[in-house]
Amino acid sequence: MREISLAVLDIAQNSIDANAGLIKIDLSVNDDFIEIKVSDDGGGMSDTQIERATELGVSYKGSSGLGLALLKDEILQCDGVLNIKSEVGFGTDVEARYNRIAQAEIGDLGSTFVTLVDESFDTVLMLNIRGLVAEYDTREIKSSACVADLQSSGALRLIREDINKKTNGGAML
Repeated sequence: MREISLAVLDIAQNSIDANAGLIKIDLSVNDDFIEIKVSDDGGGMSDTQIERATELGVSYKGSSGLGLALLKDEILQCDGVLNIKSEVGFGTDVEARYNRIAQAEIGDLGSTFVTLVDESFDTVLMLNIRGLVAEYDTREIKSSACVADLQSSGALRLIREDINKKTNGGAML
C-alpha cells in the first residue's frame, strides 16, 4: 500500500492542474480511523467527470490517471470510504477515510507539504493527530521571505522535520 503522503501529493497535483489558488489539506488521526480531506478552489469537475475520476487511466489534465484510482483501491482495502464532491468553477473536495489504520502509513508528509510551497498557489495543512493540532500555511510562510530564500535558509527543512515529528516520522500511527 502507498503512503498517505503520496496520495495527498497526487490529489494536490490534480488541484494544481485545475488552476487552484488555494489547496487545503486536513489530516485527522485517532485510534479508529485516518481521514484526509483535500479541498481546492480550482476549476472543478462535472458530475460525469466525478463518476469517472477513480477509473484507472482516466485523466482530465494529461496525467497518468493513476492517483485517484490507486487511492480508491487502497481505501477499499482498509474498509474505508472515498468521496469526491465538485462543482465546475468552484473547486473540488476529496475525502478519504481509512478504517483499518494498522494498514496505513502516513509517509513523508513533511516533504509533501514542502513540495507544495510555491509562488503560484497557497497550501494549508491542518493536522489533528490524536488531539495534537497543528496548522501550516504557506501564505504565512511566504510572507516572511520568497520561496528561494526559504529553500536556501533551511526554513523549509525545519518545517518538514516538524511535520514529520508530529506524524511520528511517517510511520504507522
